[in-house]
Amino acid sequence: KQQWTRLRNADYTAIELTTDLQELINAWNIRTNAWCKSYIYKRCAFLGSRQASTIITMVFLAIWHGLYPGYYMCFLFEFICLQAERDFMRMVGKLLSGVVYEHSVIRYAMSFGGWVVKTLHLSWGLIGFVMLDYQSSYKVMSSLYFVNPIGAILTIVFVVVVSVMNPKKKAS
Repeated sequence: KQQWTRLRNADYTAIELTTDLQELINAWNIRTNAWCKSYIYKRCAFLGSRQASTIITMVFLAIWHGLYPGYYMCFLFEFICLQAERDFMRMVGKLLSGVVYEHSVIRYAMSFGGWVVKTLHLSWGLIGFVMLDYQSSYKVMSSLYFVNPIGAILTIVFVVVVSVMNPKKKAS
């Protein structure tokens, strides 16, 4: 079936209903993201690090938007949230692999939790994007006690601690 989606730049249903941040990013500025993936992210593969490729792509996008500090704050927070989400979901996938994760209640609870976290992170990340200057953004973020970035960083720390406490078993 022919799809006429080349001019579509956002999938509004996915933006509202997606349960993770990466899907949200894929649904927003679709053509720009596709261009950045092809011409920046993939060309940074020689660095051998997905994180480095992601950081370089996000710095490019911040520069693309302009020189206001709010853009850089937004994309930095996006990177931290993506890393926290990937690490956490990888850990949960290992812990709940098999029959337990297939239970529909757990799957729906994880999806709903993912939607809530994605929505909260989206609203937080847009503070800098909308306010643009550092002082205004900082004022709003500090009035919210930096809950979202602290939560994302603590998630990364939690995953690292759990992985250190439960090292991979070596094949014998």
